[in-house]
Amino acid sequence: MTDLVPRPLCSEKLSPETIKSKPLDASAYPALFNSSRIPTSPSDTFQIYPPAANEHIVVLCNNRIYKVGTKGLGVKELEEALEGVVKKAEGKGEGKGVGALTADSRDAWTEVSVAWCFRAIAIFSSGRI
Repeated sequence: MTDLVPRPLCSEKLSPETIKSKPLDASAYPALFNSSRIPTSPSDTFQIYPPAANEHIVVLCNNRIYKVGTKGLGVKELEEALEGVVKKAEGKGEGKGVGALTADSRDAWTEVSVAWCFRAIAIFSSGRI
């Protein structure tokens, strides 16, 4: 047995991690990077998107929002794209602090986010980001 792997792990004597007394497994991983919590009233909804349909990520940097295309990018190209976002954001200075909206009550944030999302969709669709 190697010293890199703890003995309790190899002997299966570790209890699994749990949430609300239910053991965690890998079934949640597909939703980890392909999902979004959507604020709605009276309660939020959770949307899982098919991984193959995802061609971009949204990046928040210096309180500014950027859309970064990811289709066909390897790790190095993605790293370069993210570095480009940082340089661009630094050149524009601090944004308006969109994240501060989430500090309000959930219901107030829901109202604001619906209006903001329609505006963001229009901007993303136009290619201005």
